[in-house]
Amino acid sequence: MFFKKADTIVGVSLILSLFIVGCATSEKNRGDLSGADTVWKKKIVVLPFADLPGYEAEELGLIATRQFRQALVKDCKGLVVEDEKRGRHLEALVRTPEGMGSMQVTRVARALGLNAILTGELPAIKTFEQKEGIWPFRKIVPAVSLELEVRLYDVETRAILLSERAKASTKIPEALSQSGDQHCDFEVVTRLLQEAVHELSRRVCKVMKEEPFKGYVISLEGDKVEISAGADTGLHKGDVLKVFGWEPPLEGKDGQVFLISGPCIGEIKVEEVFQHTSIAEVISGVDLDKSNCVKAK
Repeated sequence: MFFKKADTIVGVSLILSLFIVGCATSEKNRGDLSGADTVWKKKIVVLPFADLPGYEAEELGLIATRQFRQALVKDCKGLVVEDEKRGRHLEALVRTPEGMGSMQVTRVARALGLNAILTGELPAIKTFEQKEGIWPFRKIVPAVSLELEVRLYDVETRAILLSERAKASTKIPEALSQSGDQHCDFEVVTRLLQEAVHELSRRVCKVMKEEPFKGYVISLEGDKVEISAGADTGLHKGDVLKVFGWEPPLEGKDGQVFLISGPCIGEIKVEEVFQHTSIAEVISGVDLDKSNCVKAK
């Protein structure tokens, strides 16, 4: 009788232990998927990719942009990809001579509540010949390769978080036309583009997973603060955020300016939440009019 009881106790203990471990593992998995911030999402915008000069399909850059947006939505948990409509606020600014170095770009990106801005281009589509088969029966077949390059800019600091290139290649069913190396079967090129997009998308997801949640102060009136983060990032009424001040900017080579967050200067508590913005009450702190950004407490 005693041994039966002991067996029962051991069995129940084992089940409870497995349940607890399982719960802990589930919690860890949820954290791994969404990064350090398990509730608040991070926002990114994908600006139109530059078209490949001279290529017959001028819309290839637009196709790359749409593919990248779709890939990020699919691959990145805990990430909000802004739609084209809101992203247009930045497009015209990026095309100016200053490009991504413009402070106006940074101001607009902060007003949109972005963590990062993604840009890209298609440096090259090349045709070549490759050998396939077993010697001595190898034959030469036409092939094509495509390169895709992306740069990921941090809105808070203006630093480049990621600058990488992916390459995809395949043989093609028939020889290219005589009009030049950049003219080849459109279906083959878009398939290669999709392959390169997914490779780079996974790299972007990995970088963004390590980035903390950020929002920015849009306005301050009395003890009320408007921030550029709302329901789309998962904020709720009652959430408490830390407010960080400015440090003197750092100047890099070629006139680049990098912005640095200073120490925490106060805390705010969310009172009203809208789609893209929120209104919060000042809990503590002084000189919040000199605030830079808000982050998780």
